[in-house]
Amino acid sequence: MSLHYLLYIPTITVGAQDQIKRILVTDTQKQLKRRAFAVGEGIDGVHTSGPHAWQKRILLRALSIKHIRSMEPIVRQTVQQLALTDDKGTKEIDMYPVAVAIVQKAFTRLLYGDHLGLSEAEMNQASQNLRTLVDNIYPHGIVVLYFRPLARVLRYFSSTMTCTLKAMDGIDSLQNRVLERWMETKDKESMDGLLFKLLTAAAEEVERPMPLNIVRDNMLSLTIGGVDSTASGVLFTLIALASHTEWQTKVREEIANAQTEHISDGLPILNAVVSESLRLYPPFPESFPRVVDTNGYTMSGYHLPRGVMVTCHLMALHRDPAYWSDADRFDPSRFMDTSSHSQWYLPFGAGPESCIGKKLALITIRTAVAEFVRLYSFSVTKPIETGTFYVTLAPQNNEAYFSISRI
Repeated sequence: MSLHYLLYIPTITVGAQDQIKRILVTDTQKQLKRRAFAVGEGIDGVHTSGPHAWQKRILLRALSIKHIRSMEPIVRQTVQQLALTDDKGTKEIDMYPVAVAIVQKAFTRLLYGDHLGLSEAEMNQASQNLRTLVDNIYPHGIVVLYFRPLARVLRYFSSTMTCTLKAMDGIDSLQNRVLERWMETKDKESMDGLLFKLLTAAAEEVERPMPLNIVRDNMLSLTIGGVDSTASGVLFTLIALASHTEWQTKVREEIANAQTEHISDGLPILNAVVSESLRLYPPFPESFPRVVDTNGYTMSGYHLPRGVMVTCHLMALHRDPAYWSDADRFDPSRFMDTSSHSQWYLPFGAGPESCIGKKLALITIRTAVAEFVRLYSFSVTKPIETGTFYVTLAPQNNEAYFSISRI
């Protein structure tokens, strides 16, 4: 266990498997409460105070595998439109902004039914707002999301805060327009985008309909939390394949011989590569926060008072030699046998409040990686190290240079 501070909140980080299991499964909703931060109101979606059972039921209906799979072509098309190289040879490219752009563009189409112009040539105000918020998410965006009144004061002292707050207000306006469009449309089933699926599922809920403000908050959580983390998953899987080209070749051959229309089916090598990448490079290396409730919490002989945040160090767990042989080596074959790693493999958390967007993230990562491998041959130009992270894992200096050529 280690003690540090996150936004001035005392935070305990644990990395042992038994401690993480207690936090995520056994004691959640008892002595520990799921919340992104111990104070502040802000948004009330899937990544903050944790959805109640009725919220989760509605969200899972909107995030059904049928809805998500129907959006695989959007991800493939997004990668196809990159036009990173021509047919004239090899080119060196920084893949960090490319991975972020892929997921930003795909996710806005997946969630809102509109790509919002997220390529540089077609950038518009809506897409610029999203990019600004994601780029400034730590720490300015966090303050805007969870402490909006404080952000309106701090904008007088920080131009970045002013820019981030303006972007957030713009996203609010976009969501209002989307909501108005949904309410004015009679044939709601024909509308693309998970926001429309969520709105329809919320309206059909008889027991307890989801208020529109909660619908908005959940979509904002999926947008902001999903873009950054899924982009990290795409990038580090590509880094792993660029560093281990023998596995890149295996994935390319598997895709060429695939007999399935869905990336998530019948591609064991691709799935193993993504799983191993998420083991070594979990998008949230230190995450899934819980806040100690009223009566305090005792762990490993230490008593933690109310208000202390407890987080899980997944990278430590995923590289613990007690659970993984040759733990620091990239070896997708460990996920191709029949043994289960579920007890110590937790890139999306565990228990009743694990990541509700897991299927969306996995299918997006697999589809984007598969299409990139199909179109390009690539390798690293120099070793890429992980950088210091606030919440989401990123490469050192936010740079990941590849040498790529069109196949």
